[in-house]
Amino acid sequence: MDQFIYVLVLLAFVFSALSLVSWRRTRREIAERTQAEARIRLAAAHAETLARVAARLNAQLDLDTLLAAATEETARALNTPASAVSLYDDKQRVLVYAATFGLPPESFRGASPLPRSLYDQLVQRREVLIVLPDAQAHTNMPENGMHKALNVRTILAAAMMKGGQLIGSLDALTLGQTRYFSSDEISLLQEIAGQAAQAVANARLFSESLLRMENLVALYSSAQKLTQGLNLQELAEDVVRTSVNAFNVQLAWLGRAEPNGRVRSLAHFPVHVRHPSQINVRWDDAPQGQGPSGRAIRSGFPVVIANLNEEAETMLWRTALVQGFQTSAAFPLISRARPFGVLNLNSDQAGFFTPDRVQFLQSYVNQAAAALENARLLEEAERNAGEFSVLYETANDLALERDLPKLLQAIVERARQLLNATSSSIFLYNPARNDLELVVEKNLGLQAGARMQIGEGFVGRVAKTGQPMIVENYR
Repeated sequence: MDQFIYVLVLLAFVFSALSLVSWRRTRREIAERTQAEARIRLAAAHAETLARVAARLNAQLDLDTLLAAATEETARALNTPASAVSLYDDKQRVLVYAATFGLPPESFRGASPLPRSLYDQLVQRREVLIVLPDAQAHTNMPENGMHKALNVRTILAAAMMKGGQLIGSLDALTLGQTRYFSSDEISLLQEIAGQAAQAVANARLFSESLLRMENLVALYSSAQKLTQGLNLQELAEDVVRTSVNAFNVQLAWLGRAEPNGRVRSLAHFPVHVRHPSQINVRWDDAPQGQGPSGRAIRSGFPVVIANLNEEAETMLWRTALVQGFQTSAAFPLISRARPFGVLNLNSDQAGFFTPDRVQFLQSYVNQAAAALENARLLEEAERNAGEFSVLYETANDLALERDLPKLLQAIVERARQLLNATSSSIFLYNPARNDLELVVEKNLGLQAGARMQIGEGFVGRVAKTGQPMIVENYR
């Protein structure tokens, strides 16, 4: 009997142990199944988020709209109150804030760019990720003061990479308190950053293609206008107006290279900008000829000043800087392999004159130069024909005049009309006195009989040298 009871107890113990093992196994399986289901739901949620983000970002071709969507979706996906995106400027080697979400629009305006060297130090071995548990503790960062003002605490930043090139940085921000981001959340941000990088690259490519198309249309339209005009002044005004309205520069002025080394302004646009009238530009080796316009005329090649701040002292660009211009480019006007003028363009955008844009603008300038030279030749031919006609009529009239005072009066009047001058006069040489005597004048304001010594004044110098003289400014 005792043995039977022992067997029953033993069997009960075995059954209990087996039940406990089965219960533990079942519990573990349930836990594993629950965890698997949670991972599946999380993966499904992430996949849904990524699909939603991809659909929204890929539908945007306007860069500003795209960046606004990227920051909004980032904050939504990671459940953060704020987010930001920076774009990398390869020329300056800095990251510049481009858009934010959950923060005042002006919060990052004027913020100091983040140097690429500092960004790389923050990334370190993570390759594409920055985690700042408390941004306010990083006093060496340019944005530290801004982070404190906005109470930004934890920053999770993922690099936006495309083809191994840095496009920018997508940041999830917490405000007021720090936060721990899980590995799944980090992976999600990296995926969104990858999508944003691709979308930004597409938007930039679209923008460049659109700009190229607009430029080609503008080039064709302006070329049509240039072939229709034959008035030199009207053509010059059309060239500068087209440069501003069609090619997105803020100031254009066109000058002609004079034989005396000066560059005479023919037209500028907008007309209310005073800068072209405030500078003295030359194309010779004088100090005023060392600017982009003078160098472009001398060399026959475009000259770009990428940063006017660096050239202000040596090239007298202070007035340009005051009016907000940041960069300037000068394009020589060339005819028969000889520069005869310059088109100077100014922009308020740093880095505006890229090599591709310079090449495109030079194509337009070449067309403008041909049209301007044709107009100049036509005006010169018409002027020469008019001069020959007047000279022929004058010679006939003078040949018939026998009265000397009337003859001299007719000469000064015809000379004034022929040269479109306001006044004219004749001095005759008096051998007895060895000086010059004013015998007739028109609108000069001097009395007949006034005398001038040989070599005195420009009249006396002309008499002494026997050579004509031009005085640019008689004051």
